[in-house]
Amino acid sequence: MLAWIALLRIVDSKTVSLMFEGMNDKAGRRAAFVAKALRNKHIRKGTIKERKKDVRRSASYFTITNEGLDYLANHFHEFFEFRYVHDLIPVFKKSEYRLEIKKRLITMSASAIMAAKSGAVISPGAFTGVDSGEDRENEQKEYTVRDYYREYMDESVVSEMLGLFGQEQEQQVMVFHSSQELKYNAAQISAGGSAIDYSYGRYAGVLDSRLKCMLIYATSTSLISWNAWIMKPELSAYSFWCRTKALANLQHRERNGSTAMLLVDNARDFANHFKSVLRDESHATRFGGSFGHMYVIPKDEIGAAFLNWIMLLDERSMNEQMKNDFISSAMYEPSDRASDLFPLLSVAGNPTCLGFMLDGKIIERVYRAAEDNPNTTFEICCYDWQTDYYRRVLPENVLFYTVPMFF
Repeated sequence: MLAWIALLRIVDSKTVSLMFEGMNDKAGRRAAFVAKALRNKHIRKGTIKERKKDVRRSASYFTITNEGLDYLANHFHEFFEFRYVHDLIPVFKKSEYRLEIKKRLITMSASAIMAAKSGAVISPGAFTGVDSGEDRENEQKEYTVRDYYREYMDESVVSEMLGLFGQEQEQQVMVFHSSQELKYNAAQISAGGSAIDYSYGRYAGVLDSRLKCMLIYATSTSLISWNAWIMKPELSAYSFWCRTKALANLQHRERNGSTAMLLVDNARDFANHFKSVLRDESHATRFGGSFGHMYVIPKDEIGAAFLNWIMLLDERSMNEQMKNDFISSAMYEPSDRASDLFPLLSVAGNPTCLGFMLDGKIIERVYRAAEDNPNTTFEICCYDWQTDYYRRVLPENVLFYTVPMFF
């Protein structure tokens, strides 16, 4: 647990809880770990508080300390023996204490942990960052823990340490890359571009599989805006990555469309972000912007399994199979309107949507249809845990048919 925090340097409290998911008495184990680590000064606790119009909450986080790094060197892995290479090393650059930078580091670490729990290989760049040369100039060559990682960490070190975490790194079925890797890649290949052109991207990273290239957004203390002008450089960086680095070939990317995910704490967290889009009466802003898909992924054990499922399936084939299964059950029949949003009709004649993917783009379309047709009853077929997400944002004329999630 301490090694994860050391490698990522800063981890929010919710993500620390996620690390203990699946264990007996996880709350008690987490509390014991935090109490012991704080008592021994191996970690330090902090809080982010914002007082802006769109503030949702404050967020607590934990950072590694030099005492924690020394403990890891003596009890976990020789890689952390900093003192044999340098004297006392600061964990963060001065600029990284800025609120916005700290929030980006927190969302990146949460995304990396979720990716690892879903079965992804973690790129060394998630821990080392990218040495663009500009950082050293701006920071007057200030040497930090991340610089040490960049100098001495390679894929074999990452594989060995993550193997100790129980994370298999051998089969690259899925790979997580940090936002900094995407931004550096975009700056390198764009015509006349520079790192500054892409440095403000709010995404936390990208998750690649053989079928999809998924950009990752993660909620923090502020609401995410999907305005086109804000998203333009983000979409460019994503496009550059898809064309030059993605595992998925062009055929699979075109079949599955442009894909992104929003990591959320819970259903209430999702509702806060979704409703902020609905408050735009001009309808000029869409949830997820111009992405073809914006999957909603909770930061918990179910979310990790769900993310693995999404990344490794072909959505079109899955929806077609689901539709045929429901028709075979005699509970639904094909829609005579040949609607892609409502491909089924229930026995009561209600237009029915397949909502198993928990795609925010689909949710918004269902919302608009239900709002525009208040006298029509609509249905959504989904997994049982997803109903809380749907009910918090959809009108009352939307009903649900649920099945358990077995994967």
